[in-house]
Amino acid sequence: EFHEDVVVDKPLTLRGKGSSTVLRPVVGPALQLDAQRCVVERMVVEMLAPEDPHAPGGAAVLQGSPILRHCRLTDLKVLGGSTPLVLDCTVRLLAVEGAAGGVYYRNVLQSPAPLHVPAVRAASSGHPCFMGNSVTGEGAPAAVEVTGPTTTCRWRFNTFADTAVAFGVAEGARPECEANHFRGARVAAIHCQTGGGGTFTRNCISEAEVGVHTQSRADPTFVHNLLFDCSGPARTRTACAVRVDAAGAGRFLRNALWDNAHAAAIVATDGAPRLRDNSVLL
Repeated sequence: EFHEDVVVDKPLTLRGKGSSTVLRPVVGPALQLDAQRCVVERMVVEMLAPEDPHAPGGAAVLQGSPILRHCRLTDLKVLGGSTPLVLDCTVRLLAVEGAAGGVYYRNVLQSPAPLHVPAVRAASSGHPCFMGNSVTGEGAPAAVEVTGPTTTCRWRFNTFADTAVAFGVAEGARPECEANHFRGARVAAIHCQTGGGGTFTRNCISEAEVGVHTQSRADPTFVHNLLFDCSGPARTRTACAVRVDAAGAGRFLRNALWDNAHAAAIVATDGAPRLRDNSVLL
């Protein structure tokens, strides 16, 4: 176990021995990657106070295209124009900001219940790509929060479970989501608000209280998605596959809305969705 604030500013490889190699900060972050090329693998990097999401951080990527693999990180901040490859890691709090991009592949991204913050916050114009990850957010308002008028990102082949809201889009963000599985959201699988949009294609949304909820000038596009068994744990009359209210909108084209206990869609008088060629089976 090491109590250090480590700055990597040249190409090198840091290789630990798994759970026995623990790096904790003195002031924080414990590990800063500030080189064009470096590799970090088989290490545990922790925040100063893991139970406090605002405590000095664990790991930060400032520039370049480092590789992090087989690590356990209490938090990871990706900043500037950096483009890391994060592979086969467990990350409790991941933030991608500024113009940062990168590829995040086959990770476990989870926000433990006591923290009440998203497992992933994407607020970047660098078009990061998230593929094959398992995402949970037990106590967070949203497991994933995509926000900001210039924010773009891509999500493919990820699974979302044990969440209140699995995927939140706000403030004009435009994610691209394809072939993900959203299961068991207690509030909504996908929640778009305050001008949020994006494109959602060929996703599977199941066992949620509400499959898709749009409001507050949100205008996403949903094409060829499957929304089924959106009944909620209590099978209440508010459960539905699609809900549009509070000046929400959205385009829904050729989706399948099947076996939803109460309603396929609930549209308030101030909602303005465009629905065409959808298949509905109650």
